[in-house]
Amino acid sequence: MTRKDEEDALELTRKRLKLPKSEEDTTPQVQISYSRLRTFMSCPFLHYLRYIKKVKLPHRTDALVFGSAFHGVMEGYNTFLVYSEDREKSSKYFLKEILKELAEDLTLAALDNAEFAPEVEVESLREALPGEVSDTSKRTIRHILSWNGPYPRDDKSIEMWIDGRVLTGYRGETYLLCGKIDEISQGGSIVEFKTANRRWSTGRVAYEWQPEFYLLLLDPTLRESLPVEYIIAVRSGKKSKPVQRFVTERTHEDTRRLKDILLSVAPLMLSEEPVKYPVRDMHCQWCPARELCDEYWGFHPEDEIVREEGDGK
Repeated sequence: MTRKDEEDALELTRKRLKLPKSEEDTTPQVQISYSRLRTFMSCPFLHYLRYIKKVKLPHRTDALVFGSAFHGVMEGYNTFLVYSEDREKSSKYFLKEILKELAEDLTLAALDNAEFAPEVEVESLREALPGEVSDTSKRTIRHILSWNGPYPRDDKSIEMWIDGRVLTGYRGETYLLCGKIDEISQGGSIVEFKTANRRWSTGRVAYEWQPEFYLLLLDPTLRESLPVEYIIAVRSGKKSKPVQRFVTERTHEDTRRLKDILLSVAPLMLSEEPVKYPVRDMHCQWCPARELCDEYWGFHPEDEIVREEGDGK
């Protein structure tokens, strides 16, 4: 699909929705577009959640579509890898299955949501996905493998990872996405998660993260004003550990501010080049890009972990 095709598709959408024609109006008005899908597939896994959260307003369905497909694929991959005797051989074999399944899931997802997109875009997705996914997904999968290897299964490692290392507001997203929170916490569960209102995948411990909490993590200046009431706790046996807590009051002004911020990044989602962001919200203590974090943000996420109340640290 060329740039002209994308512009024609957007113009068709404007007419369909009776929107005024404007060169500056780059707010996404379709649920699924080829350019957004291509950008999504080109982004490394570390940027994945950062990207889809910017699609939440005014349209949220596409984030759930991508999240559900990707979550299902990674859940299967991790299960397959953990129980495989020959991991290296199994990984190479399963990568092909991942790419195939991901392509099928995204194609079906696009067609299922065809009512929100112009016909020309649906047809373009049908034609472009098999070839596009085979190349761009390989980069995505490589990032997944390098950042999320086989998880530790012994009790000592699990306790260490739960205790403020992984299951925080920053790293927790990665494990929720991969559906591994129940394994890491020995069958633990989310006690209370007031910012989540829908599951990505039925029967799994994986939730949609609301945009206000997502931006709360990314922008320190918003932490005192955004409408968030967030309590998450992981149960390990009989012991319950609050990992991170934010409690603020909801106001209409904060909600409008949040929406303005989300819409201000809309042009990025329709750009020709893949969206690139400095990674900040999904690192662990072994982060190879730590210097980039420190240089751009002035600190590293691990330094901001909110420890359990009353631990004296």
